[in-house]
Order: sequence, then C-alpha cells, then structure tokens
Amino acid sequence: MLKVIGLDKRGYLQMCNKKKKPSSGGKKAVRADETGLRKWTTHVSEYRELLIRMSCTAEKNDCVLNKDNERVDKVLGLMAENVVVAGRAFCPCKQSKPLNVSKDVVCPCPEWQKEIEKDGHCFCKLFFRKPADKRIQLGIRMRTNL
Repeated sequence: MLKVIGLDKRGYLQMCNKKKKPSSGGKKAVRADETGLRKWTTHVSEYRELLIRMSCTAEKNDCVLNKDNERVDKVLGLMAENVVVAGRAFCPCKQSKPLNVSKDVVCPCPEWQKEIEKDGHCFCKLFFRKPADKRIQLGIRMRTNL
C-alpha cells in the first residue's frame, strides 16, 4: 500500500511503500501539476486519487504513465468527472455519450494490456510500455540485490 507523504518543491506527490522495506529511500514521485488540469475538471482531489491509483497500476504492470502531462490531465480530469457523476472511474476515451454505467468500461479497461503489447500504449495513451533500457536496468538491479 502506498501512502502519500506530501508534495516536494517541484509539485510532485511523494509516496512511500508501507508494506515493503524501501529499497532506495522508499519515495516515489508522481506528477501533480495543475496548470492544465482546471480546463478538464474542478475535482482536484478525485484527480489526485486517480493519478496515484493509475501510477501504482502502471508500476505494478511494468508500464509508465504518458510523459505528456497535458494528455494525463485530460484523461484523468475527464475520468475524475465520471467518478463524481457515476461513482466509478469510467474510461473517458471509450465511454458512450452520455455515460452508460451498464455498458461503459472502468479504467484500466480489460483490453489495456493487449493494446500495450500491440501498440506500445493503451487506446487512451495513458499507459505506455516501459522503454527497453529501463526494463533491462530494473532486471540488472534486481539480480544484483540477491
């Protein structure tokens, strides 16, 4: 379980892992830039919760969030609106207009990992495959920690 411990001086959310012993200080930075956010949602707390949740989902599945903050703001901002209206994080990119809670899918959608395998990113361009060099470095780090 990750716990938010505050914002650093650059505006990044600082989180630490509560269960495992931290390997490199235990802190993890997640974008919390609100400059472009306000045009997509006024629900900043829901946006931040989604940002943390989707960052953790990406990390657990060997992916990364899109480096384009504007794209992340748009997708998660619209998703935050869906959370407020419908109580669940319905994918804004695959939703029907108007939102149909019995038909629309919750993020991450069932196809997201297949889309990343095929295209390098999910349909919404929220999740991306980690660059190969980062996966290799992670593997080297894990082997040297044995």
